[in-house]
Amino acid sequence: MQDKPTNKASLASWLLYIEKIHFNQIDLGLERVLEVKEKAGINPDFPIILVGGTNGKGSTCAFIESILNESNLKVGCYTSPHFINFNERIRINKNEASDNKIVDALNYLENKRENISLTYFELTTLAAVEVFIKEKVDIAILEVGLGGRLDAVNIFNPIMSIITSVSLDHQNYLGDTVEAIAYEKAGIFRPKKPAIINYKNPTPPLEAIAKKIGSNINTLNKDYKIFKTSSNLKYESDISIYNSLPFPKIKGNHQVLNLAGALRCIDFVKGFFLIREQDVIKGINHTEIKGRFEVLNTKPFVVTDVAHNQEASINLASNFSEKKLTGKTIAVFSIMADKDIQAVVEPFMDIVDEWYITKIQSERSASMEQIEKDLLAKKNKINVHKFDSISLAYQEALNKSQVDDNILMFGSFFVNSEVFQ
Repeated sequence: MQDKPTNKASLASWLLYIEKIHFNQIDLGLERVLEVKEKAGINPDFPIILVGGTNGKGSTCAFIESILNESNLKVGCYTSPHFINFNERIRINKNEASDNKIVDALNYLENKRENISLTYFELTTLAAVEVFIKEKVDIAILEVGLGGRLDAVNIFNPIMSIITSVSLDHQNYLGDTVEAIAYEKAGIFRPKKPAIINYKNPTPPLEAIAKKIGSNINTLNKDYKIFKTSSNLKYESDISIYNSLPFPKIKGNHQVLNLAGALRCIDFVKGFFLIREQDVIKGINHTEIKGRFEVLNTKPFVVTDVAHNQEASINLASNFSEKKLTGKTIAVFSIMADKDIQAVVEPFMDIVDEWYITKIQSERSASMEQIEKDLLAKKNKINVHKFDSISLAYQEALNKSQVDDNILMFGSFFVNSEVFQ
């Protein structure tokens, strides 16, 4: 067992410590984290929005956060994972919490948890909310880490919950069917509170569970709608009508749908705070998030995306193809071993000319041999190159590309984080 850091130790020391104190990185369940929450007296009195879903959670959080920030509210936002610095996960008015504030929260929790073992995510979730309490935020947005029903953020009572999408991912923990996964995600709904289902053709268990527990069900294209015009967006609901909204600066057609879900959340926040149309417009214009069809260079065209499951890959391939790019395309790719690798790469088999594969710096990474095997399972003849790191693969891709070529980096948050470092 690693020695407990002092309250004067660095955040890096604390994060290394909390990685080691539980026997498993993922251990779904609410009893342990709920017990520590009670011991520590972490009882927020501000409204909380829970954001869950297979894809689109981070972008939806970013839209909500930005709009509320423009409304002169003190906004806490907790998301995961991070790209470079852990502090990215815990933000107040879009600014990262300081090392000292996070260390104070972790030290406080360490003294309160006694012999109760918590995972890294469980401890950091409690730490985030403790920071928000100390900072006296007006409202907080909490992103689900995995699933929903048994995720640590679900120990807090939200004023509303939104599910952005449901598709196959994390089957080892959530079940191997979309219906089973939907059941886990619907666990963040609450009786008599808005349950926002923000995607087309929602999986049946979502509405059934929301109806069974008496949630206020809100579905896209039924209770609220968003339309594209030639120059702007139009949003309509029973609470708000916006006739001239800007397109998101975050690229990708699916971001318009993520914005629709965020706007439905804002509809219900209006029951607590004043949100003006000008705040909404400014918030959309100022929304930024890394790794969502993020263009790093134009000649050659370089784009990076966190797509790591089938649904996200289909969206990424569609957005990439719409660019009607010329030249060859190199994919810099790596992925976790528990993902359906063949499903993730399939949308790119007729797009990518060369695959630069590597292993992520994580014990959960797929091996290069497994990645190559799954690529060959989808196409007999492929051009594969192996590298010791993502940064080396990216550098070689740049070296081998002409001005009209393309580099596409995806497969994991870790792929993006190495590029941004």
